[in-house]
Amino acid sequence: MERTYINQLSELESEYEKNQRKIEEELEEAFYEKQKFGRELENLSENYRYHYQQAEYSEPINMSRVYHLLEQCKDDGDRVVNQTMKELENKQEENTIHYKKQTRLIEDELTLLKEKERKKENE
Repeated sequence: MERTYINQLSELESEYEKNQRKIEEELEEAFYEKQKFGRELENLSENYRYHYQQAEYSEPINMSRVYHLLEQCKDDGDRVVNQTMKELENKQEENTIHYKKQTRLIEDELTLLKEKERKKENE
């Protein structure tokens, strides 16, 4: 019977670690995508400036407006990624709380089982 509780603890720990790794990978991916998006916006800005300088337009283009729009895109992207990362961090915390709670329950059951066995031995 004790082995059953130990197996439950082992399975719980294994699942906890698997969930934590998955969440950490999602956090890393979100951070990577944030950096990638920022680099792509910078490249877009540079390309736009280059093409603007190379082309001859009959009317001038308000480059500050273009940069402002690109900055807004970056801010919006950052906000979305930061929100996603916060949600993942909350999910990670919930996973930890659940793991600790379940571990405590199993350990309490194991302690009760051992106490019952000791009482039987002493009788």
